[in-house]
Amino acid sequence: MLLSKLVILDQVDSTNNYTANLIKTGDIQHGTVILSYNQQSGRGQRGTAWSSDPYKNIAFSIYLKHAYATLGNSHFLSYAVALAVKDLLEQHGIVSKIKWPNDLLAEDKKISGILIENQLSGKDWISSIVGIGMNVNQSFDSEISFAATSMTKLLNKELDLEALSYQLVEKIDCRYEQFRKGDYAVLSKEYADNMWRIGEWTEAEISGERKVVRIRGTDENGLLLLEIDDALFSFDIKEVKFFY
Repeated sequence: MLLSKLVILDQVDSTNNYTANLIKTGDIQHGTVILSYNQQSGRGQRGTAWSSDPYKNIAFSIYLKHAYATLGNSHFLSYAVALAVKDLLEQHGIVSKIKWPNDLLAEDKKISGILIENQLSGKDWISSIVGIGMNVNQSFDSEISFAATSMTKLLNKELDLEALSYQLVEKIDCRYEQFRKGDYAVLSKEYADNMWRIGEWTEAEISGERKVVRIRGTDENGLLLLEIDDALFSFDIKEVKFFY
């Protein structure tokens, strides 16, 4: 099993920050999970805030040491984690898609976000903090509801946060084993098959300009592959913004 130690915090600013501080002191081991149902200052991609009502959702981070992987393969870890979250949602009857690089959308609304922070020593990939936020029992006001949803909203029932947390760790454990064994082709295909709007034409902002693009998947480095004017281009996360 991936889980080697579980730390449950009554309240925390960010589970990723808490994990990072443990790394600095050396008081952490591979597979440690930092879990809180009351995260005050969660963070998402692009430095965005992750809003979460107390005791309504899941916020946790897993510390992973990489004794056998290279930084060039780090995007496969992202694939594995995103697929694990999708697996959990699917187990509960929720259809979701992965909005590159690793947001989970249900009915085109965000239900989960993932933030992976890598620790390097020179060019060596030492470890990762995998942070996951899931909207479970939260309801949203009208200002947020157009962009976010939750499991309870989709299922019309509340879920047990503790049981769900352990289920998510199990899903991550299975997918992480694929990553550890180097099943990159399997992860890549499943990730591509489950990408949001894969093969569809949609609008995106690129270098400040609004363009019509078609999502073609990801390239060999995990960058987003877009078709624009009959040509293919790769983009990093800070280079493209989609419109719903």
